[in-house]
Amino acid sequence: MKRSILAAMIGFCTLLGAAPAPAASAIRCDVLTIEASRLGGGIETPLLPYAPIFKQKPFDGFDTFKLVGKKTYELSLGKSHTLEVPAGMSGKLLFKGLMGKRLELRLTLSKPGIKPVKIDGLASPGAPLFAAGFKVPGGILVFGVVCTDKSGEIILN
Repeated sequence: MKRSILAAMIGFCTLLGAAPAPAASAIRCDVLTIEASRLGGGIETPLLPYAPIFKQKPFDGFDTFKLVGKKTYELSLGKSHTLEVPAGMSGKLLFKGLMGKRLELRLTLSKPGIKPVKIDGLASPGAPLFAAGFKVPGGILVFGVVCTDKSGEIILN
């Protein structure tokens, strides 16, 4: 069966300056669901901080970025959390631990009849990790994960 995945990709963005290594065993993550298309609609205001990322490969093939969902989750070290994602899909996010000054995360996305896509990535606190590729009419879904400590502070210590 042909996979409906265009690609699975990770985009990293580092914070200016170095953040101290987090000591917390729990983090707060915002999961953004973004629809990317070629409809000439530009980048919605809540997504403007990510505009420089969207102008780079692999996102540069799209000219419209629309926020279709945003949900906040509190994750404990080593425990997977089920995500609320668009109908017909399922997702999980796992806080695997720390690697130096970065958060080690695993994002798993799946649709019925398709092998799940597992993306392991490192992200600086407050910086996005992006995964994309599930087709939707007119474009693809992009999932962005931005994590901080439980209080919502960008720098974890």
